[in-house]
Amino acid sequence: MIQIPVDIIRDIRHRANGYLQIWTLPPGAYISVDGIYWGSTDEYGDIILELTAGSHRIEVVKDGYEEYSVYETVWTGETTYLDIVLTARSGSGTTGSGQPDPTWDWETETDDEGPVYVAATRPSY
Repeated sequence: MIQIPVDIIRDIRHRANGYLQIWTLPPGAYISVDGIYWGSTDEYGDIILELTAGSHRIEVVKDGYEEYSVYETVWTGETTYLDIVLTARSGSGTTGSGQPDPTWDWETETDDEGPVYVAATRPSY
């Protein structure tokens, strides 16, 4: 029987992994992978996970927001990026940015061409 040193086995297993970098808006969302809790995103909304290569079910949860889940493929030796903007539950008192709901009245101009949408984007560092 051939004995393979433990450090070589660890190296082989490490090479069979990839990374999943998740960004959430708002920050502080709880992250589960394949039903196992891995942690929460930091104050910038980021978390980086080292996972085995293959398809994984990603679940994102935060109080006051709709739950989010998706299947994502992690490739060996590569980083997969996943940007998630959570939707506030109706009546939660927050917007997608985590700020209180605005309480203003809209006043439209006669030359108004329609609503303006601002999309949340990943910050550049």
